[in-house]
Amino acid sequence: MSTPLTRSLGITLPVLQGGMSWVVELDENGATPGDVQALHGRDRARLGCIEGEMGEGLCPAGSAVGLVRDVPTVAELLERIADEVRMGLERLGAALR
Repeated sequence: MSTPLTRSLGITLPVLQGGMSWVVELDENGATPGDVQALHGRDRARLGCIEGEMGEGLCPAGSAVGLVRDVPTVAELLERIADEVRMGLERLGAALR
């Protein structure tokens, strides 16, 4: 789900597929690191993190974004958590017998 982005701009980021297209475009057009830095800010963060416009926005996610393998619905995630709790309680009960 993510691709490392290392370009002539000297930027190394884990990038969600389809995201940060504006950085790639700047790099392909010969931009400098200063050009990219000038475009960072609240507007890009709002677009990416709040409005979900990952192609034009910026949403800092850190290196953990590379660990994402699926994006379950909230219902699926809660069911997984509940299943893990049930299994843990069963193991604990068995250990205490």
